[in-house]
Amino acid sequence: MPIPDKYDLICMNINTQTKSFLITSAVVVTLVSFGLITSAPPEQFTNSLKRAFSALLASPDSVSPAKKPSPDSLFNLSMKEYDRLFQERKYELCLTELKKAGKIKPTDQSVKEKIARVNQLITEQKQKQQEAARALASGDSYFNAKDYLNAKASYQMAVGLTPDDPAAKEKLNKTMSLLRSQKATNTLYDVAVASADKLFQQKEYERAKSEYENALKLLPGEAYARNKINEIVKIQVDLQAKEASYTSLIERADNFYNAKTWRQRLPTIKVPV
Repeated sequence: MPIPDKYDLICMNINTQTKSFLITSAVVVTLVSFGLITSAPPEQFTNSLKRAFSALLASPDSVSPAKKPSPDSLFNLSMKEYDRLFQERKYELCLTELKKAGKIKPTDQSVKEKIARVNQLITEQKQKQQEAARALASGDSYFNAKDYLNAKASYQMAVGLTPDDPAAKEKLNKTMSLLRSQKATNTLYDVAVASADKLFQQKEYERAKSEYENALKLLPGEAYARNKINEIVKIQVDLQAKEASYTSLIERADNFYNAKTWRQRLPTIKVPV
């Protein structure tokens, strides 16, 4: 794009701030010096330039470079960031901020004490992380074996050691949910077994067997209900055997009685000649 022969584009970009305007003016002066702008400056531009220089003389700080932060302000900034990170237990980052502060004020005893304390916390944190990893592995083993009570205890230990670990919290919550579901199942199982036990005591074996079978559907691995079913089956077999034996004895007795009666009547029977 060719250099404009007028000041229209330049005036459009003039900022009301003194520093920005002076930069624009410097560009214009340079272009005029090299003959790249040949037209005379408009009155608007000249008046704006005068106002800018007047403002500069009245307030030279308006175009002065930004002040470099003082050592105290940098020190305070690092310590403020340290406090925030310490609350979040991000000790490695805490140590970084303390080292910055220590370079600014090498003789500050409070910084040295904090560095020693944070180094100790980092060591303890690493030990806890190792213990938490072992607890998580143990919890996973129990969980896979469906031993949710022991899995819960292991996951709780891991969360206690590393409260900020989302994986440990997630595993604990999942285990607690399963335990609540299992507790409801256990309650239904206990109700079914209690009903079956009552029927068993009343010798209503077939109904009792049905209730024990319902309990086993809820908790298939429970030995009590299975053993009671086996006991009922044995009782029923024994009862059937006794009943069959009794029936057989009755039949034999009836046969014997009938035979004996016939012989007793035999002498009185007249045989026709």
